[in-house]
Amino acid sequence: MGAPAFQAAGVNLKVVPIPPGTPDATPQVSAGLGDNPDGVVVIGESTLCTSVFKALGTVSTTAEKMTIQPCSDPAVVEAVGNQNLNGTKVFTASVINADDPETQLYKAIMAKYAPDTDIEGFAIIGYQGMLGLVRATESVQGTDTSPAALTAAIKSAKDVVLPAGYGLKFTCDGKAMPGMVSVCGSGGIVETFENGELVDPQLV
Repeated sequence: MGAPAFQAAGVNLKVVPIPPGTPDATPQVSAGLGDNPDGVVVIGESTLCTSVFKALGTVSTTAEKMTIQPCSDPAVVEAVGNQNLNGTKVFTASVINADDPETQLYKAIMAKYAPDTDIEGFAIIGYQGMLGLVRATESVQGTDTSPAALTAAIKSAKDVVLPAGYGLKFTCDGKAMPGMVSVCGSGGIVETFENGELVDPQLV
């Protein structure tokens, strides 16, 4: 899927796979940087993120660094260090450092029901999934909570506010992304790492 999508935007894509659990990703990172790319996108869970960003910190590159939300896990930030992450763009669907009502609701709920849980990393993904499901099925009436009733409610829900989504909304009618009927939204948020914190959220 990646190559055609990037080509349609006039961008060449090179994928460098890294086996899970790789402690030192320097060989793979060096191979990926061999063509002097304009940008590097890191996609993986927190352990892989740590390995790759440490490697990016030891090699010389002017490529713009980009990643996804799991790489913003506090454990990654602590292991990699602020200097190696500064300026990295993080593509996500949630914001925790903002004053909007959805972000404040998330913080209030976590403070009351899970005060010992870090609100960054994977916690907000679970929160979005559960509260998003609740909001998308609000039209279910009576005691009929059958799969058919829930599915119908989700498919008919329009412009549902995404929990902690900084203004994003979702509609699960199968039209958000061509060819992927289970995707309910095509919008996103880009934040920037600055001294270990994600700042300047922008809707895209």
